Amino acid sequence: MTNPSPNPTLTVALALALTLALALTLSRPKLAPAITASEKWIDDNFLRLQAWRKDFEKSQGREPTTADITLADPEILGIARRLGAFGL
Repeated sequence: MTNPSPNPTLTVALALALTLALALTLSRPKLAPAITASEKWIDDNFLRLQAWRKDFEKSQGREPTTADITLADPEILGIARRLGAFGL
């Protein structure tokens, strides 16, 4: 028993559909995701806290503890509290 030959019209239609889908995905421009003001605020503060941690590690030779964060500038302490650095 031999396999029936595929329908040539269906094969061509499927090939065209796949070609079109590929062309659309490749030519679509990539848009940067829009972030809200609160997301930007969180990102900025996270980067500031991260920079402070790196500076602390560089100057002290160890990771900052909760006590170190508590004794830091009030601004860093506030950022750490708002971002949940104390695990509360």
